[in-house]
Amino acid sequence: MKLLLFPLYLLLLCLIYNCQSKEEVTAPSAIIGKWQLIKIENDSLGKMVKVDPLPYQEIYKFNTNHTFVNYRNGSESQGSYTIKYQSDSTGNFKIVELKDYKPIDPLIHYIKGLFYLYDNQPNILILKFNRGAFFYYQKIND
Repeated sequence: MKLLLFPLYLLLLCLIYNCQSKEEVTAPSAIIGKWQLIKIENDSLGKMVKVDPLPYQEIYKFNTNHTFVNYRNGSESQGSYTIKYQSDSTGNFKIVELKDYKPIDPLIHYIKGLFYLYDNQPNILILKFNRGAFFYYQKIND
């Protein structure tokens, strides 16, 4: 009898593991799609300054399998991303960190930046750099 139950137990464990793996692979729908750069602000000198006009056109396309494509003025870069969920006094938000890619702008390798997607602003994705720069992206239709 025990020999008969062991294969069933193994099968059950495999099914549970496969269901959990699929949930981890799929990104939340809020981040999926194309995001176009609409505004840049810089606070590196202690005063917020808007960069106008924008120095380039840029789009990030986030896919459901945790991969992305970055388009900037005809150039393209690809990689993967991870998502962390957090909250603070402003509300709930997602932190998107880019991984395994070579940025179009080599300076980005030296400046740490994370994307923030706030639940109360679902159509605005904010790329915050540790040196006081803020890049705002708006969700666009394909």
